Amino acid sequence: MPVEGEAGTGYLITDYDLPPMMFTLEELQALLLGSKMVSAWTDPQLAANAQTAMTKINAVLPNKLKQRVAELPYLVSAFHHDKSHQTTTLILRKAITNKTCIEFHYLDVNQRPTQRIVDPLGLVYWGAKWTLIAYCQLRSDYREFRLDRIQSIIPLAKVFDTNSQKSLAHYMELVKAKYQTHSDGLAHN
Repeated sequence: MPVEGEAGTGYLITDYDLPPMMFTLEELQALLLGSKMVSAWTDPQLAANAQTAMTKINAVLPNKLKQRVAELPYLVSAFHHDKSHQTTTLILRKAITNKTCIEFHYLDVNQRPTQRIVDPLGLVYWGAKWTLIAYCQLRSDYREFRLDRIQSIIPLAKVFDTNSQKSLAHYMELVKAKYQTHSDGLAHN
């Protein structure tokens, strides 16, 4: 990059053009599919940001790629993502980002009501349902809560800390180890 300088004036970049960033069709497909999923399955603020990103991507595409992108085979359904679910997702995302506790009423797998205060660590989409990964204050351990079973949710002002033994990364290490051990046992049978 050519840089010129002059005492008392400063520095100047001359005669340099930064080439435009260009994506392959496969990269575009991945970016746009991910943005469509965010638009359909998350909260309104994140969905709006995904829409803005898609608009920016489409604005700089050459015409030959615009046609190809319009013909991509993936559709993302938002049929089961209602306003209540979007509100819950927004509250959870903010609580995870700000590391603030939440309290909620929940129906367990047997439809029994329970009330929990948790440290929300992450949201996981398993392909059919969103799940909150949290450190449960009642059980003093990790728990998974399906978002569609949360009946009401209250963000709390109480802040929590994460550490090497209480974090989404630690939870995922435990899950991986559990399933690795399980699959190793099956391989020997």
